[in-house]
Amino acid sequence: MVEFSLDNVANLQHHGFTVEPSKGFVERGQTKTISISWMPPDDFDPDHPLTVSALLQLKGDVKETYKVFFVAQVVTGL
Repeated sequence: MVEFSLDNVANLQHHGFTVEPSKGFVERGQTKTISISWMPPDDFDPDHPLTVSALLQLKGDVKETYKVFFVAQVVTGL
């Protein structure tokens, strides 16, 4: 079994991201879907893409840490 957790969830939420689930367990050899959605916050500047990062930690026999970048941009006028 591998435990996963995404840190900095409060900061992601502050920037409009929702991550479900942000932590949990996965049996070896299995996959788990993590849903990510984004709603631009009130102070979002559409002229500048948003980039926020968080650390994804995997703990099994070995502990691994990955830096994940969340990038969002509003495209209008299409």
